[in-house]
Amino acid sequence: MAGKEVAPQLGLDSYTCPHCGALAHQFWFQVNLNEFERKEKPFVFSLPIVEQFAKQKRSDLEEQNRADALLNRFKRNEVTFEVKDYLSPRLRMMNMYLSRCHACDAVAVWIKDKLAWPVHSLKIEPHPDIPANVKDDFVEAAAIAETSPRGSAALSRLIIQKLMLDLGESGKDINADIASLVQKGLEVEIQQALDVVRVVGNNAVHPGKIDLSDDAGTALALLQLINLVIERRIATQKRIAEMFNTLPPGALKQIKDRDTKTP
Repeated sequence: MAGKEVAPQLGLDSYTCPHCGALAHQFWFQVNLNEFERKEKPFVFSLPIVEQFAKQKRSDLEEQNRADALLNRFKRNEVTFEVKDYLSPRLRMMNMYLSRCHACDAVAVWIKDKLAWPVHSLKIEPHPDIPANVKDDFVEAAAIAETSPRGSAALSRLIIQKLMLDLGESGKDINADIASLVQKGLEVEIQQALDVVRVVGNNAVHPGKIDLSDDAGTALALLQLINLVIERRIATQKRIAEMFNTLPPGALKQIKDRDTKTP
C-alpha cells in the first residue's frame, strides 16, 4: 500500500518532496541577492566543472568536506546550493522562497504561495474504467487540486453527480440518488465515500462551513474516493460480467432457466 502523500504547501514542515517522492522534513529559506561583479555573467554549472572544483587540493579539511558535499548534491540534482563564507547581501526578495528536502537535499522554488519549480503533479490518474462523461472533469480536478482545492472539490462533487447516471440513478438530486442506492443494497463504505465527496464538495462553495482554500490534501483524497467508487461499483461489475459471458451457451441457458423458474 502506498504511503500517505502530502501535497507541497508554502511553510509546511513536511510534505511529499516533488524531487524524490519522500514524505520528508523541509527547511525554508529567504532569497537574498548578490550582484555579479562587472565582468561576471551567469553561466550553467556542469558536472565536470563541479568535479574539477571538488578535486582541487585544500589544506582546510572543512573546506574540502564542503566541496565534496557540493559534488554529491550536484550529482543528485543540478539545481543545488554552495556554502559560501562572508556574504552580506543588501537585497532580499519578497514573495520568493526556497525549500530544501531533508531526504534528498534538493531545492524547490516558491513564488508567493505557489510551487514554481519543479512542476508538481499530485500523481493521481483517473481509474482506467472511469466513464467517458466524467473523465475530463476528473483530469481537471486533479490538475487544480494544488492551486485551487476548493475548485477541485466542487468538481469532485459534480463527478459524483454525473456518476449517478452510470449507477442507474437520475443524476438530478445526488442526495436522493445515494438514498436510492442504499435502498438497493449499496455497501456502507461506498455510501460513506459518496457522502464525503457530496458534503465536502457542497461546502467547498459555501464559505464558513469547510475551509478548503489551502487544503490540497483533502482535494486529493476526494479524487481517491471517486476512484474507489468506480472500482467497486463499475469496474468490478464489468470484470465479472465479462467473465460470466465467456461461459458456454449451454451453461448460460441453464442459469437463465434456473433463475426464471416459478417457485
